[in-house]
Amino acid sequence: MSTPRPPRWAEWLLGKLLGRHPSTPYLIGDLREEYEAVSRRVGLLAAVWYPAAALALGLRLAANRFRDRFLPDPVFTRIRHPGDLMRNGLTLALRSLTRRPIVSGAVILTIGSALAAATIAFATVNGVLLRPLPYANPERLVTIWERSLTREADRNVVSPANFLTWRDELRQVESLAAVFETSGSLTGTEQPEQVGIVFATGDFFSLLGATPVSGRLFGQNEAAEGGAPVAVMSERYWRARHGADPSVIGRSVVINGNRAEVIGILPSRFEFAPAMSWAGVGTRDFYLPWSLGPAARTAGGRFLQVIGRLAPGATLEGARQESSALAGRLREQFPDRQQGWDVNLVSLHEDLVGDVRSPIGIVFVAVCFVLLIAGANVANLLMARATERRGEMAIRAALGAGRMALARQLFGESLLLAALGGVLGVVLSFWGVAALVAASPDLPRLEGVRVDGPVLAFLLLASAVVAALVGVGPAIEASGRSPGQWFGQRGAISDRRGTRARRTLVGAQVALSMILLVGAGVLIRSMVNRLAVDLGIDAESVATGQVNLPRGAYGTPERRVLTFESLIEKIEAMPGVEAAAVASIVPMSDQGQATGFHALDRPTPEAGQFPVADVRFVHHRYFAAMGIPILAGRSLGDADRAGSPVVVVINETGARQLWPNESPLGKRILMEWGDTLRAEIVGVARDVRLGGPDQPVERATLYWDYRQTGVPNGMTVVVRGRTAEPAIEPIRAALASIDPDLPLYNVRSMVSLRDEAVAQSRFIAGALGLFSLLALGLAVLGVYGVMAYGVEQRTREIGVRLALGADRSSVVRMLLRDGGRVVLPALAVGVGAAWLLTGFLRSLVFGVAPRDPVSVIGSLIVIGGAALAACWIPARRASAIPAVEAIRAD
Repeated sequence: MSTPRPPRWAEWLLGKLLGRHPSTPYLIGDLREEYEAVSRRVGLLAAVWYPAAALALGLRLAANRFRDRFLPDPVFTRIRHPGDLMRNGLTLALRSLTRRPIVSGAVILTIGSALAAATIAFATVNGVLLRPLPYANPERLVTIWERSLTREADRNVVSPANFLTWRDELRQVESLAAVFETSGSLTGTEQPEQVGIVFATGDFFSLLGATPVSGRLFGQNEAAEGGAPVAVMSERYWRARHGADPSVIGRSVVINGNRAEVIGILPSRFEFAPAMSWAGVGTRDFYLPWSLGPAARTAGGRFLQVIGRLAPGATLEGARQESSALAGRLREQFPDRQQGWDVNLVSLHEDLVGDVRSPIGIVFVAVCFVLLIAGANVANLLMARATERRGEMAIRAALGAGRMALARQLFGESLLLAALGGVLGVVLSFWGVAALVAASPDLPRLEGVRVDGPVLAFLLLASAVVAALVGVGPAIEASGRSPGQWFGQRGAISDRRGTRARRTLVGAQVALSMILLVGAGVLIRSMVNRLAVDLGIDAESVATGQVNLPRGAYGTPERRVLTFESLIEKIEAMPGVEAAAVASIVPMSDQGQATGFHALDRPTPEAGQFPVADVRFVHHRYFAAMGIPILAGRSLGDADRAGSPVVVVINETGARQLWPNESPLGKRILMEWGDTLRAEIVGVARDVRLGGPDQPVERATLYWDYRQTGVPNGMTVVVRGRTAEPAIEPIRAALASIDPDLPLYNVRSMVSLRDEAVAQSRFIAGALGLFSLLALGLAVLGVYGVMAYGVEQRTREIGVRLALGADRSSVVRMLLRDGGRVVLPALAVGVGAAWLLTGFLRSLVFGVAPRDPVSVIGSLIVIGGAALAACWIPARRASAIPAVEAIRAD
């Protein structure tokens, strides 16, 4: 049988790595002999072993060459001034690290990865929560909502009449501006498109302190009645569609059939992103002036979002008291319109980020835990390594190095490792922040998440903390030994002290990992519950897309009905389509319509006490297209047209609340929507979670046939396909055949809408789960390292026990008990801390208690099992050592 030889390419690579070194032939020969021995044991796997061994040897020799050439040994360097001491210490640390390049690289990678994760988390906290808003004097900006006193609605849009009253009478708010969002068709170009539009009052830009990139911004003159038709374009749209062409200023654009002159470009940092998107507009492309005439003081309906600036010297609490008192006077003055309504005045910053403050804070704390665990792991490794370097330390002690000099050396090495890890952390942070911005859900102010001065300062501080954490242990280990102890076999006193320190660090790792794992378990169970919720619809194979009919070309209800009916007929005639319909709003689209109503066979409620219902104007095929079953009565039908008796379908919750012990069929209701609507209930539909899995059905939903109640200009097309893929292309083709200038926008499947509804919860649960697994892995490695090191220290003791007749299983049990003394108390501490801290998850959980026993027990099993394995492996290996070899070992 021929002698196995390493692959030729591997020997060639080794020769290149080693170069023309005198020992190269001998090293290659030694590796070849080792390869032959390995190949006999593991066969073909030796082909993998040889290149890895060659690469490790090459790296070590390269590090040695670098050290010998550029890092002379400071022991033989004469110190002439204090600067030499620092330089020599750094040189000595570099020489020490290059002796073990693989171990040093692993430590640097661990520190760098943990620092990068913490830095990315802090960049998110800084960009979303801490960074001031990019407006003039942002601390004085507020948003003002209407609040319902009869239902849980703290942020309701505002009526024009109330806005004008606030603007005239509030004294602690020096200026107010109102906006409302919609979408429109941009025509007159090669390809018509749907654009997001923000209508704003004339003082909107001055209130924010906005300055244009180019041109000018509109003011009170343009927003007054009869003002010039002008438009301000967003910087994002300007760059994306026009390549930042400055000649755009002065051009005309046609939006919804109305021509306007582009007078300026609004900087992206000033683009207004309100906390509630009334029209579900994804982008804000054009800002148009909007005037409030005398009729607005008596107009009904609520659709405005209002922002204001506190007057100099005014406080937020004072403005709240003044606005609440004004709301009370309005309730007395206009009981029909204002009964049951109050004012909710909050800071603009809190309004934008209040909902995500808790989730982001939890992820940041979790990452800091991981950073501490990684630092403890590295500290354990360096403390064990310092103990193993007894020979080196003994020689340095013999040459005159005192305790503090040796401690400074070990601390310097740790500081250098932390510094190099920090440099790696900076590099990984830039990449990680970009990945986070691309992959994260729709967090507010996400554009402000970046690596800048405050973030780098945090990284520097975190690096210092890690340096202290990983460096103090080895330094104490060195300072605790006298020069004579370095020459001893073990330095038992110092070893016991070092062992206690390492055990304490591992216990802290296990406890922190327990906290993270319990929290992740609660959130993951909550996420599973969300995905398992019955939404009341069949979301599979359903596509949606929005269509907006310009008022100029489609000004009459008859024309709009004809257009939508023709669109539905064309779509349903296409192959692969099962059902098609239109609706004013579809579930989970982050839009809403609601108003008061009451049953005509019940006593009329007092003003402001009307029950509230979600309102949907739909085509009669909507229930078939969305997969909503009719539980009683009938659905809306083709005969329910304009001129026929008005009918309505109510959901089961509304029917149960109004008529708990009788059938609602045939009952009549009144709904105040524009002209008051009266209708007969003809059917009861299944409950639908309109806002997503997190929002239970707590009130009525009324489905009206859009042909009987007035046809909105904008509707959402709903198409159910016969295959797994939703039928999106039929919508586009049918719409183009009706009017090529009508764009289809916000095209999404119902499955994607469902996923978006839980995207933030999934992101938080996934992030915490990932960090928990990372922490668990680091903790298990820490347990394994401490156990392996302890077994090595007790090898001779184990040999004596075996030689005296001890059973090998008893040795394993002894070592497992030793590991249990570290792990079990740590698990107890971790469970107690988790029980206290998981209460902060109350606002994030769904369908599970924050202190979930299943998550606690499951985490105990996972961590306990992993720790048991980490203890058992070194113990089993130690028990297999022959007694004679164990006695000779040292």
